[in-house]
Amino acid sequence: MQQQNKIKFLALFVPLWQGVQMELKKYIAETTILAFAKSMAISHSYASRLVNGKRKISGERAIEIEKATGGKVSREDVRPDLYSTTK
Repeated sequence: MQQQNKIKFLALFVPLWQGVQMELKKYIAETTILAFAKSMAISHSYASRLVNGKRKISGERAIEIEKATGGKVSREDVRPDLYSTTK
């Protein structure tokens, strides 16, 4: 039980933008980081940092990701704080 409480406590301190990378990671699991990087016209290392939450995804980059993935990863998926459709 203590382990579960510790995990819940730590989850409170994960920045929002790091927690929303899952849809992008699922997309990468279907393809590769290299293919994603090429579709975005960015370097492999920069794409890796975006996917792994080591770089914050800007609002503009969120739109580019949505276009590059054909809508499979929406701007809401990667930046719900900016583009959430629910209130």
